[in-house]
Amino acid sequence: MRILAFVRVRTGHDFSKYKRSTVLQRLARRMQVARADSLRAYYDFLREGSDEAQALLADLLISVTTFFRDPAAFEALRTQVLPTLFDAKNPTESIRIWVSGCATGEEAYSVAMMLMEEGARRQLRPAFQIFASDLDTRALALAREGHYPAAIEADVSEERLRRFLEREGDGYRIRQELRDLVLFAAHDLLKDPPFSRIDLIACRNVLIYLDRDLQEQVCSTFYYALNPGGFLLLGSSETADSPQGLFRSIDRNARIYQSVAEFGEKPRLLPRRLEPVGIREQIGPLRAPVSPTSALNDAAVHRRAIEKVAPPSMLVDRMHRVVHLSESVGRYFMPSGGSLSNDAVDLIRPELRFELRSALDRAFDQGEPTLTLPIMVRFNGAPHRVHLQIKLADGKTGETSHAVVMFIEGEAVDEALSALDEGTANTDVVRRLRHELELTQARLRTVREESDATNEELRAANEELQSINEEYRSTSEELETNKEELQSINEELQTVNTELKVKLETFSRAHGDLQNLMAATDIGTLFVDSGLRIKRFTDKVTALFSITPNDEGRPIGDFSHQLEYDGFIADTRAVLAELAPIRREVRSRDDRWFDMRMRPYCTMDNKIDGVVISFIDITERRQTEEALRESERELRQQKRLFELLHEPFFVWELDGDIIEWNRGCEERYGYTRAEAIGKRREKLLGTTVGGSAFDGVKSELLKDGHWTGELDQRTKDGRSLKVVSCLQLESFDDRNLVIEHSD
Repeated sequence: MRILAFVRVRTGHDFSKYKRSTVLQRLARRMQVARADSLRAYYDFLREGSDEAQALLADLLISVTTFFRDPAAFEALRTQVLPTLFDAKNPTESIRIWVSGCATGEEAYSVAMMLMEEGARRQLRPAFQIFASDLDTRALALAREGHYPAAIEADVSEERLRRFLEREGDGYRIRQELRDLVLFAAHDLLKDPPFSRIDLIACRNVLIYLDRDLQEQVCSTFYYALNPGGFLLLGSSETADSPQGLFRSIDRNARIYQSVAEFGEKPRLLPRRLEPVGIREQIGPLRAPVSPTSALNDAAVHRRAIEKVAPPSMLVDRMHRVVHLSESVGRYFMPSGGSLSNDAVDLIRPELRFELRSALDRAFDQGEPTLTLPIMVRFNGAPHRVHLQIKLADGKTGETSHAVVMFIEGEAVDEALSALDEGTANTDVVRRLRHELELTQARLRTVREESDATNEELRAANEELQSINEEYRSTSEELETNKEELQSINEELQTVNTELKVKLETFSRAHGDLQNLMAATDIGTLFVDSGLRIKRFTDKVTALFSITPNDEGRPIGDFSHQLEYDGFIADTRAVLAELAPIRREVRSRDDRWFDMRMRPYCTMDNKIDGVVISFIDITERRQTEEALRESERELRQQKRLFELLHEPFFVWELDGDIIEWNRGCEERYGYTRAEAIGKRREKLLGTTVGGSAFDGVKSELLKDGHWTGELDQRTKDGRSLKVVSCLQLESFDDRNLVIEHSD
């Protein structure tokens, strides 16, 4: 098949000897993925796609495995094989194990766990060497990483999980101690040299994908790789009975076999591979080429020459039936009357029948060539001596079904001698003995024919039973293959289901978070599609629009709203057309204000699919802003009135500078507002109290909060003034301010 040849060229792996049904099933799956209607169309797609050959290779390499798959087989391995391996090894010797077709490594790690457990029970730790091989390099990468999903809890006991694995994220990782025991390698079981001196080989559910010839080759390879007495573990539908004589069954149900080789035997040879072998050198022609026509002519000339010089002959089978005659053998034939028979004994002359029958029996039964004594035969009235020589066609007893009978004829014999011979031979005793012998030979021939017929029937029945057994075995392997494929599909579905479940949980959490966020922010949000049809909305929107959950899918323009806003639909269309957000403060008919924001709805793949409209209630903010504006207006008014008063008022910080200075102060002291602000009042006005420092007044202010009395102060032009001042201490935002009024 050209597809498999193309895969072999692209990937280096030959699947031509794999079971046809398996290959066709995997091709059908890839054809569905590639949407190819025929193998020809898929072949064209395979040649055009650079990655399709690798994808087909991944499908052909069905990687289905679990930890301790088929627990009964692993239990038999633990109780029947591992103790034998430990007993046969010295503490300094290593136990070598080969796990062929390991896929993602679960079975290799399972065997490693059992080895460590057996070593712990014996309180010793011999060296372990576990080789795990597979064709699939991607599966080997996962095996080396040693990270598996949490679903392995169904296959691995809690004790083994604690001892050999550690929790990591959503799954488990094999501990480094166990990973160091297993060496993963890419290896083609059908063309690469095998590992050698192995004590145990585990190759489960690999042979079921190969045809009979490849199965025998693989079993011979395992026999070569195993140490004498080594063990072989196969899948539940596989057997190591062919070729015969290599393995003996230890546990047929668990498919555990043991090599029949003994220590000290002649070294075994690596079996010949079932693949084309390149010829390294060519042998030059020894002679000129001969045409087929010339060769046939030479053979015909040779055969005619042999016919002329060789004695007459005939070829007969084991049943004494004539198969072929030479050209000159006719004079020795004289058939009996009655129905025509092709039995050689019945066809030849009566004088030769007794000797011929005896010689044929001796040749076929004992494999001995026979040359009879001379037999007197009359040809045209003249007596001649004739010898019969019988030889097997290839000279081997029991392996041939034909014999050659040659008639060697002498010259004519004198009548006197012939009469003497005839007189002697024709006595009554001789006739009676010959007659009885012929009857006995006939009965013996009948018994032999019946026996041969019975043997033929038994052989046919045995062949039918073997055929039925092969069919049953093939059916079992196909069922196991289908089971493997179904399990592979099931694992893929489980993986997809797990991923979908995780995504669904993520979406559920995100949806819950979004709902809580929207409820917490107390924002009304309306989602419409590109046709302005309602997609989704929050509860706050129902206070503005007369809509219910049953109205999803209806145009938003069909519903009335409570907004004093006639451009709602026009602005929504403008956002879709220009892809620019719009923000407005709109008022409702119940005198509430909302910050309305419109922006395009962008999907995950960056496509515009509608508009998101949010309504934020800003009524309190608007009221606060209005109150602040009113307060600010009053404050400015009061400040202005304060500044215009003709009575001196000014404000200063208790431990700081002057911060307010009105017109009355400017008129009394001569300093402008700009000159007074930021100055220390004591330095600016030279204030004293009856000749004492002003600090005493500050102390009384801190104590009582107010002070009234006469102060001595100085104007800008140097004049001294004695004024009656009233001081009031007030605290604003951790600041001690003093309001001073002078008469």
